Amino acid sequence: MRMKRNTISIGIAVALIGLGSFSAYHFAYADKQQEVTQNQQFPTVIVSHPAIENITEWQQYAGRFVAVNNVDIRSRVSGYLEKIHFKDGDIVNKGDLLFSIDPRPFKAEVSIAKATVEEREATLALAKTDSTRSIELYKTHAVSKQRVDEDKARVKQAEAQLSAAKSRLARAELDLDFTQITAPITGKIDQHNVDIGNLIRGDDENASPLTNIVSLDPIYVIFDVDQNTFLNLTNNETKSFNDVHSSSVRLSIQGDTDTKYDAKINFVSNSIDQQTGSIRLRAVVDNNQGKFTPGLFARVELAKQENPQTILIPEKALVLEQTDYVVYVVNDEDIVESRHVEVGPIANGLRVIRKGLNGDERVISGGLHHVAVGSKVAIQSELALNP
Repeated sequence: MRMKRNTISIGIAVALIGLGSFSAYHFAYADKQQEVTQNQQFPTVIVSHPAIENITEWQQYAGRFVAVNNVDIRSRVSGYLEKIHFKDGDIVNKGDLLFSIDPRPFKAEVSIAKATVEEREATLALAKTDSTRSIELYKTHAVSKQRVDEDKARVKQAEAQLSAAKSRLARAELDLDFTQITAPITGKIDQHNVDIGNLIRGDDENASPLTNIVSLDPIYVIFDVDQNTFLNLTNNETKSFNDVHSSSVRLSIQGDTDTKYDAKINFVSNSIDQQTGSIRLRAVVDNNQGKFTPGLFARVELAKQENPQTILIPEKALVLEQTDYVVYVVNDEDIVESRHVEVGPIANGLRVIRKGLNGDERVISGGLHHVAVGSKVAIQSELALNP
């Protein structure tokens, strides 16, 4: 009988313990469900912590590539074109043979000039001999003083004639060299404008050039900046007019604006255009891969100013309200607040914020269409923009 009572007592105790455990679990689960239910009542958002970086702001200008050297190829002598030694569009090096003019008439002129030189040398030798003989005879009174003077004059005349003959020979040899037209610079050659067999006029300044060569590496890019920008570059305690050359420049080309190429200013015009109020600058850039061609338009970016500790946020966090930009932030109590901000350019894929944020806010960058100022939100995730 006692055994039965003990068994009943143990069963009742176990039941009471189980009931207590169940009640505790039930109330804890209910509290958790209530918390989840309450959170589900708030809109969920994604927040981002602003990045703080040292940013260089760039001002954009339209520019155009021009060759450092642009040379029209013309003939210095007249004659019939005998041969073309290049293919249209080739890259040629300085000194490469481009055109050959029929050299035969010029070789003949050289031969005639050489013969004339030899003739003048013989005449001079004879004149010197006569002069020497006259001087000796004059000592014995065999000839007059007038004869001596005349022989000396003939020597000087023969020397002058020989000098002129040598000059004509040098000119004839130079004209012969000019029949072989070579490249004065290294660069890309244009198409030929005269075909083989045509007569070339070397003394005709109005004639079209035989072809044209432009240098490619390095290459210039010219662009105009407004006077206010130019003054900002020079109105610095540590900068002067000449220091504009040290300003940072980068450029890109149409169709590939993401790739930037570093350039260096090497020329600033000496005056501001009175009609446009702008001043011309020129930068030089390496072109060893041949990406840039003279005449191609470029997007030139000139370093405007250095901004240390710049605040940046995602572009999608900005809301345009009429003419002002607004950013929504979440305070420590998860309440939405608004901030009117002044924006700057895009830098490193983020938008520069000039005013309106301190940099320690939690900026809503996702779920903006669900929020309202003063409402409470649930944070789905927090993103850190700084590396």
